[in-house]
Amino acid sequence: MGRTSVASLKQRMNKEQCPVIVTWNVVEYRKAAQKHVEQTDVVLEVGCCGGTTTAIIGKQCEFTLGIDQTQAEIEIARKRFGRPGHVEFEVMDAFDMAAVLRLQDKVGKKFNKVFIDINGSRDIGPVCDCLDKYQKVLRPELIVLKSIKLKNLLYQCVPWDEEEHPEQTDAADGLKLSDEQE
Repeated sequence: MGRTSVASLKQRMNKEQCPVIVTWNVVEYRKAAQKHVEQTDVVLEVGCCGGTTTAIIGKQCEFTLGIDQTQAEIEIARKRFGRPGHVEFEVMDAFDMAAVLRLQDKVGKKFNKVFIDINGSRDIGPVCDCLDKYQKVLRPELIVLKSIKLKNLLYQCVPWDEEEHPEQTDAADGLKLSDEQE
C-alpha cells in the first residue's frame, strides 16, 4: 500500500485546517503512524500511556514526545522507551495548551504531526474539543486521532456536495426564510 501524501489530503479540505485521520483502534492508529510519519517529522503523541506507540513513531522520525497525565505511566514509558533527544516523555494534561506550547519551546522544535489517543471510547465532545485546540494552537501538518465513537459517526455522515445535486440547491434558493429562521 502506497503512502498518501499530506499535500494530497490538504487539497481536499479547508486550507486553514490540517487533515485529520480518524482511527478506530490501536491497530489502525499504529498503521497510520507507519504510513504517515516521515524521517524528518517532529511528532507529539497526546495520551501516550506506557509509551509503546510513541516508541513506534520514534523509530520513523527525527524526534517524538509523548505526553500523558498519569505520572506512573510516564515513568514506565521513560524506563522502557526513553531516548533523550529522540524519544521523550512528559507528564502533562492534554487540554493545557499553554503547557504544551511551553514544552514545544523547551524542546526547541515545532511539532509538525500530532497523534491523539485520549481514551479511544471517550465521548465525542471532549475529543472534538481536544482536536480543535491542537489544530488551532499547534497548526500541525497532520493529526491522527483514535476515537471509536467519532469514526462511527463519520461513517454515518455524508457531506453535501452542491455539484452533485445542483437541482436541489437551485430549488432551495427560491425559498425565503422568515426573519426568525435566518
